[in-house]
Amino acid sequence: MLILGILSIHTFNKLPCTDLRTIDRLWVDYSNGRFGFSVQKRIYDREVSRDWEKMGDRVGWRVEGKWLSVSLLNYSIDAPTGHLPGCGAWVASFVWGLWSRSAENFYVRVDICEL
Repeated sequence: MLILGILSIHTFNKLPCTDLRTIDRLWVDYSNGRFGFSVQKRIYDREVSRDWEKMGDRVGWRVEGKWLSVSLLNYSIDAPTGHLPGCGAWVASFVWGLWSRSAENFYVRVDICEL
């Protein structure tokens, strides 16, 4: 099971869109537009052309070609835009193909919920 912090991707996909929108709005509002699922989706679609490795580099989940573990993420307001919530850390123990499909499923859910 792929874990998103404390949520599995399965559980994430079952959360009502109203709850995901609330979570996203809180991230966006309290970070002055720097963090949130919708911020990450915009970067993923518009800035890195849906390339997951470029996404990791762009938002600071990957350093020198290596994915950071959850403990090494930057949990401050000074983290790069899109860094939080820390999706990139999920990669740490998964085969690339599995992760790629899971990342795509994550952003499909973000689309469905219109974040």
